Formats: sequence, C-alpha cells, structure tokens
Amino acid sequence: MPKIVLACSMPSSRSGSLPLLTHGMMENLFHEFGHAIHSMLGRTRYQHVTGTRCSTDYAEVPSILMEYFANDYRVLREFARHHQTNETLPEEMINRLCQSKKFGSAYEMQTQVFYSILDQVYHGNHPLDRPTVEILEEIQKQHSSIPYVPGSAWHLRFGHLVGYGAKYYSYLYSRAVASKVWHGCFAADPLRQETGEKYRREMLSHGGGKEPAVMVENMIGKRLSSEELVDALIDETKS
Repeated sequence: MPKIVLACSMPSSRSGSLPLLTHGMMENLFHEFGHAIHSMLGRTRYQHVTGTRCSTDYAEVPSILMEYFANDYRVLREFARHHQTNETLPEEMINRLCQSKKFGSAYEMQTQVFYSILDQVYHGNHPLDRPTVEILEEIQKQHSSIPYVPGSAWHLRFGHLVGYGAKYYSYLYSRAVASKVWHGCFAADPLRQETGEKYRREMLSHGGGKEPAVMVENMIGKRLSSEELVDALIDETKS
C-alpha cells in the first residue's frame, strides 16, 4: 500500500525523516479531526451542549463526513506526496486505493445492522431468565451471514453494549446522514469555501443546542426520510 506523508509532519527524533502515514491512518486522523472541529467551532450559549455534547445520533456525523474528504483525490492532492520524490500521488492510484476499501463493504454493513439489532434486543423486553447467549445465537442466525459458533459468547467483549446502551445504531444513522450531506453539498466541490462556511454555521456551531434533524435540513435543504437514509446506506456498499 502506498504511503501518505503529511506536509506538516514534524521530523522524527530518531531518524530525522518525516513519519509516514498509511491511507488508513490518515483517514482515521481525518475522522478524529471531525470531532475536533465540532468542538472547536461550537458557539453555543451553554458549554454542556457545545460540540460533541449532542445527541448520539448526531455525534458521529462530522467525523464520518471527514472520511469522505480523506477519500477524495481533489483533497488528497493538496498534501499527499511521495515520501522520496515529493511528487503528488497519481489520481489513478488514489482512486484504486479508495475503491479497494469497498471490498467486503456489504458484509460490514450487514454486521453493523446485526450489532445494532442485538443491542436493541438486549435492552428491550425479553424474559429475564433467558441466557443472553441464547438471544445472541437466535439474532445471529437471523441477521448474519456468519453462523453462530456453539459455546461462544463474544458479546461479553462487545463494550458498546454497555457504553452506548441501546444506541449502537447511531453509527449507521450518522453514516447515512453524513452520506447525504457529502453528496448533497460537498461532492461537486469539496474545497468550496461557501459550502464550508455554511457547514460551520448550520451544523458545527450548534452542538447539542439545536435539533439535529433541523440542522441537517438547513444544510441540505430538505428533511430526510427513513427511506432516504436506508438508501444512503445501501449506496455506501456500491462502487
């Protein structure tokens, strides 16, 4: 896999050379930067509802949206360079690299749906004397392509079941919203200043001080239906 070097990277203290980032590392950097600007650009009256202190359904939207920028050649060519020649990485190489990430995306989406359903069932109404392993086996048989392994209990290591408490679905919800914002506002020109200013004003500045659906509607110009969100997730599995 080709290496990505950030032009702003500081020299390594050991070798004196610039540290290299794989595309996956760089994408994760963009993801976390989305959370950072969500907080830095917050302009709410009360600090306890600023930035990422918002609805869980909305908290991952800015970070997932930044992943689209990390996979767009028009953005990458601004800083992605060959670590020896400093030449801009070829567009064909970047496009093939980004397309390769679609491999297995349908299964990944199915797995996230499975996890979300399992989370809902565990936190819903079910017989209290029924072992959680039995529930896991039943849900996995219904909603996963991978068969349940008898005697296994991997859900005991699934920390989100406790940390999120019936809200694990928010990752899928946020991904669907981010997809609509990207394709509706940024895909045509990801570096357009007017669009970025609107994004800062309509979505990033309010944190949890404004209804998420209203912020998204003000950004893309329409209220999203459940069907549109589902279609957005399905489109994410396509090349």
